[in-house]
Amino acid sequence: MTVLGDAADLPDVEQRAVGLSLRQLLQRLDSHGPPPPPPDAESLRRQIPLLSSSTLREAVAKGYHVLSNAGLRGTLLGGLDSEGQHWAYTSTLALDELGKRERRVLEELADHPLAYLLAAIGRPEFHSLSEAASSRWSWTTVAAHIMSYRRQYAVSDPTRALGANPIRPVGLAQETDWRLVMEEIRWSAGNLGEHLIDPRLLAVFDPTGRVDAPQALAALSDLIVGRMTVPKARQRRIRAAPSHALRGEVAKALGLLRGRPADWSAELERLKATQDTLKVVYRDRAPVVVQGRRPPDPARIHNHDQLRRRLDELDAAITAARRDQSQRQAWDRQNTEALAAGRLAAEELAGRESEALLALEENPPQHLAAELGRPPSSHAGRKAWRHGARIIEQYRTRHEVDDQTRPFGGVPEDPAQQAQLAMVRQALDQVMDSLHLTGAEQPALPPPPHHELALDQ
Repeated sequence: MTVLGDAADLPDVEQRAVGLSLRQLLQRLDSHGPPPPPPDAESLRRQIPLLSSSTLREAVAKGYHVLSNAGLRGTLLGGLDSEGQHWAYTSTLALDELGKRERRVLEELADHPLAYLLAAIGRPEFHSLSEAASSRWSWTTVAAHIMSYRRQYAVSDPTRALGANPIRPVGLAQETDWRLVMEEIRWSAGNLGEHLIDPRLLAVFDPTGRVDAPQALAALSDLIVGRMTVPKARQRRIRAAPSHALRGEVAKALGLLRGRPADWSAELERLKATQDTLKVVYRDRAPVVVQGRRPPDPARIHNHDQLRRRLDELDAAITAARRDQSQRQAWDRQNTEALAAGRLAAEELAGRESEALLALEENPPQHLAAELGRPPSSHAGRKAWRHGARIIEQYRTRHEVDDQTRPFGGVPEDPAQQAQLAMVRQALDQVMDSLHLTGAEQPALPPPPHHELALDQ
């Protein structure tokens, strides 16, 4: 599982806005010649890299406040006093140092993207038409906005990049910030706006319920499909795509699979084995006419004729089976690459789900602990726990549940959602049975008796 570095090096939405505004003020100041450095400039240059990011952000906020007031007084470009010069220099150094730290964390994210970032914006190398550096810069820019939103609104959900869609009243500021980040995501390389309408599709788990990654992977793991190699360039594009694009690839492959002609190979083997056996019997029981002897028994001749007719029927059946099998082979040659691409997409989706489930298992949120308890220590128990967490998170994604304490939120009013919740609870009942079985203490050998054993003399 990917572990993010020091998240404190990333700004929240407000801190990012203050930094951008300060940068604009400093550019205005530099346009008329940079102010002279303060007397302690050398000391400041040595100290700034040693300070925490929170302290540096305080310096940025202070510099923005001082320069904003100077601009209001008309002294920003007319000459700063000693305090203004100090904070202009200090905040510049702080802003540059914070930028280095943020870029370091974003580069780490680009090298090892978290599951919710993969689901929302894919990998940096998705846009094959652009240069690698440009593609990476575009990806880290969108990722920076996502991470700022998560920090601003304390989003810790490892399955949804922006948490639940703020459909309930959350305040104008959060709704505005959410819409701005959504626009950044919509026009990122793997999404391109018009392909992304429902924001729930950004989640690790499919909110529509049409694509179950593990089941799809099992369905597409055919021996013939397994021998097909997807071209390297397409492999990279598939693995780098956002999850909603991968689900489209999987759905296409599953749709093709439903139209695949039947496999006649086993039937062909059976027919040919029967044919070979009957040929031996037909040859051994052939009536022989010898001059000077009685003609063969009519019953023997009749049985021999029946064997001949049966061999003719087998010949016709084998010809038809070969024709049907050749149709399947032709279909495979035409569609195997699409099936292999679908299997690769399902494999990538399953890997993203596994990473998100491991994050939930490592640090279970309150709503999962309330329903499933803590993850058991046994391998089988943890597997059952993750299955239960997957069921719950799929429901929460589909219905935009963000309740921190209740796994399913309030009682749904929609009858269709009520019916779905009933099915989810039935599935969780089976999970809980598995958890109880795997969590039960295993029988052990009885301890030895404390008294001495009497030995026979």
